[in-house]
Amino acid sequence: MDRIDELSDASVPFDFDGHAMIPCDDAPALETFLHSAFGELRMNKVNARKEFFRVPLDRVRTLLTARGMEAAFTMLADAHEYRETQALKKMSSEERGKYQLQREMKPQNGSE
Repeated sequence: MDRIDELSDASVPFDFDGHAMIPCDDAPALETFLHSAFGELRMNKVNARKEFFRVPLDRVRTLLTARGMEAAFTMLADAHEYRETQALKKMSSEERGKYQLQREMKPQNGSE
């Protein structure tokens, strides 16, 4: 979870959600292996420092199982901001205006 928090900074559009917890003794080596295994699914084909991949979770699960690794997966993620954004995209401009007004009137972080 610490790594997820590190990656969820201002340079990504939404906070990351955890879909799998993979216990291992060498996380950097596992990360390197996964990057190599899914290289063809890299989103940015030009800049390898941009470590984003479009990989179905089932492919990750299959690869880990083939290596004899166990992982806890969840197909449901909180993804609050993402889901809210998707809902906003479906609203009319009038509905979005009402929604935004309601958000502005809500106390932030539990303070009034």
